[in-house]
Amino acid sequence: MLHRPDRAELAKFEAEIACIKAKGDEDYPSLEALYARAEALQSRRRLVTFIDPLDICHHHFQLRPVPNSKAVMFCLMGASGFMGERKKDLAKRFFILLHLFLHRRYDRIDLVFIRHPHEAGIVDEYTLSHSREKGGTEVSSALNETIKESKKN
Repeated sequence: MLHRPDRAELAKFEAEIACIKAKGDEDYPSLEALYARAEALQSRRRLVTFIDPLDICHHHFQLRPVPNSKAVMFCLMGASGFMGERKKDLAKRFFILLHLFLHRRYDRIDLVFIRHPHEAGIVDEYTLSHSREKGGTEVSSALNETIKESKKN
């Protein structure tokens, strides 16, 4: 520890010196000792001038976790012929597991369902899992839709 002298201790010596001077006892034997002690305290204060008394105080900080309040979960699913009932069921189970995981971490979760046959679009949950279209599946349109939607949120 730096043992920096307290201002009150220095003020006490200066008050004693002022009291002795006020009485007119300039020849007082301990006056020299008081001057020496006050000067020693003052020099120790000047020794560490970059430290403020506020810096020496010990503050007790307690970390408090701040919960994340919001998350967005994007559920993408193809709607072409190759997405049979078994594959759709597997995708829905994955969405449920992911939603449960996010629900433990975040207070509020927004769900966005994106269906992508040849052109991607935002739909409701029922349309995502029950509609079927013919043709190929273009995943890049769904990813572009996800990026566009994430910039909104």
